[in-house]
Amino acid sequence: MMLETWGLDANVCCLSSERDQNFLATITDGRRFVLKIANPSEDRAVSNLQTSALQRIQARDPELPVPHLLPSRTGAAEVDTTLTDGRRAMARVLSCVGGSPLFGAPVTPEMATDLGGKAARLDLALADMRHPAERHPFVWDMTQIDQLAPLLVHQERMEHGSLIVAEFKRFCSDVLPRFDGLRWQLIHNDLNLYNVFGDSNGITGLIDFGDMVRAPLALDPAIAAAYLMADGDDPLVLARAFLTAYQRQLPLTGEEIALLPDMMIGRYLLTLLITRWRADLHPENAAYIQRNAPHALTSLQYLVKARADRGLSLIEPD
Repeated sequence: MMLETWGLDANVCCLSSERDQNFLATITDGRRFVLKIANPSEDRAVSNLQTSALQRIQARDPELPVPHLLPSRTGAAEVDTTLTDGRRAMARVLSCVGGSPLFGAPVTPEMATDLGGKAARLDLALADMRHPAERHPFVWDMTQIDQLAPLLVHQERMEHGSLIVAEFKRFCSDVLPRFDGLRWQLIHNDLNLYNVFGDSNGITGLIDFGDMVRAPLALDPAIAAAYLMADGDDPLVLARAFLTAYQRQLPLTGEEIALLPDMMIGRYLLTLLITRWRADLHPENAAYIQRNAPHALTSLQYLVKARADRGLSLIEPD
């Protein structure tokens, strides 16, 4: 397929993925690409949302380190293919970014600052983009978190279940209604440390646009900041460095800044609710499914306590 469709003579090996089929393709001159075959059950418009977003970013900010689409021999960014079971699916080939995922690596304030600037550039490149699939139903869309209320039953037997239930109810009643007054646009929606690559020189890649939705702009930096909570005396040191750099590139309003801690809490709630639910459905794989849950719970507890003790300020003044 790689040779006849994209003109690449490549050795191909399978990569792990949550929803799509991903393959690493190494061609004879050493260059590497990712062949992505979309889940055939996914709405084609949702798959095209990712393609269109990458094309927009490449046109608006070509130096931003995101994967670039490689056109097929016919010039198409998306190619129809038939799977071994006879189902039809859409395939794309993307360039590989440099570096390694930041998850598990030591992240410095300098790297967090670099990430903040690049995340802001990403949102600026997407600012006025519209797409038919931008508001598709999606479990990781925080603007739809109230629809996850049935999942609270999975928290009842957990040690900290009462905290999660109380914060969920507070978020839905006090925070979610305030989203309507904010700036909305297409956002990445998942800048976790598996999707951010770097090396000793800084951030080298922002990947995985499969969770994109139209939502409040401030959710994008808040979600990234949620994954930058660190150990030590000041768990917010990396999040503050990231948000301060983001603010310099793309200033947030006073209301958006005020909601950042609650939006971080919202991300932790999504993580805890969704992973507990999925772990109960698939107990044989519970450890893997819940790999991010301990960090989410610890960070949620810290932010709730900090809010009660002294309030929170997440963006440092220039």
